[in-house]
Amino acid sequence: MKTMDLYLDRIEHREDAGKSIITIQLSRPYDEDLQLWYEIPFEQWDFISVDLMDPFVIAALLKSMEDQASLRVHGPVSSSLLDNLEEYQLIFSTWFPDKYRQIEIIAENETEKEKVNEFLILSFSGG
Repeated sequence: MKTMDLYLDRIEHREDAGKSIITIQLSRPYDEDLQLWYEIPFEQWDFISVDLMDPFVIAALLKSMEDQASLRVHGPVSSSLLDNLEEYQLIFSTWFPDKYRQIEIIAENETEKEKVNEFLILSFSGG
């Protein structure tokens, strides 16, 4: 089976532009490599976490499913995300069976962030 490798390539802080850029590399030996990048204004950088690869796994998942390639993540991924992505993949492969197939996600390191507290709020507008 094919494998797509997901790496955090680099983080650049551009003083002249007032932003930081996170670059993600998707290495595909079976096709051209891909890059994803995120531009974050300096004033929002404190709200960004690159401790886990979770947001980048989510961004790469559908392409990996479309390519029918296992997704090998080079970096830590939360266990809860990996568990939930199994159902997410099932849904997309059911809705779009000609385009997406369920794939294996191989995390270099599975971890779970420590909960800040046990409280939870769910809010619904009702319409």
